[in-house]
Amino acid sequence: QIACEAFAIAPDFIPPYFDLVGRDHVRVVRERGEVVGGLALIHKSHFIGGRPMSAVGIALVAVPPQHRGSGIATFALREMLIEQRAAGCAISTRYPAAVKLYPRSDYE
Repeated sequence: QIACEAFAIAPDFIPPYFDLVGRDHVRVVRERGEVVGGLALIHKSHFIGGRPMSAVGIALVAVPPQHRGSGIATFALREMLIEQRAAGCAISTRYPAAVKLYPRSDYE
């Protein structure tokens, strides 16, 4: 529901999308048991110098309006970067939306 509202997409889009990226690649942030944000990871490779480098794309970073500005998305992005670095991921990429969010999370 949060992603549908954040990106103005139909609710029937989300289940097949999560199935496509893999439900184990969806991350949620909970606050006192309530889901207050999340994102999806899309694992792929980038070829640099003719060699594949492990990469992860970040998608559907979403927080409901009543929780925006509270640091939830920044927290989710930072935790995702820590997790992916520990897993050996060399590169992460994102869509150029929500440009204010990414510098706050040290993503740049």
